[in-house]
Amino acid sequence: MKRRNVIISLVVVIVVFLGLFTAGYAWYLKNYGGIPYYTQITTKGERISASYKQYKYDQFGYDKDGHQLRLKFTSGPVMRPLKMGAYLKVSYNQKRSQVISWEKVSKSDVPSKALTKLD
Repeated sequence: MKRRNVIISLVVVIVVFLGLFTAGYAWYLKNYGGIPYYTQITTKGERISASYKQYKYDQFGYDKDGHQLRLKFTSGPVMRPLKMGAYLKVSYNQKRSQVISWEKVSKSDVPSKALTKLD
């Protein structure tokens, strides 16, 4: 009987832990996750800081299905304008209505429907 109680307690602890982990992960994805959009740098960007060189971009991006979204983001810690013609994969968070992160990708990594809209 004692062994059975230990097993039941262990199962309850595991289920509670998994529930908390799942809830935490869902919260994280909702607040810090994003939908990938693709864009190409076509402007030099607008310098927004005199002491810390940062550049602001406001342009359109496209998801894998070719749906358009206006993206506003900065060059971040790069401290120079982004390279003209560079392709970026941008992570857009719908809850925050903002770009969470971006990374440079090659043209071959851009989905075909997004690429046709960019070219």
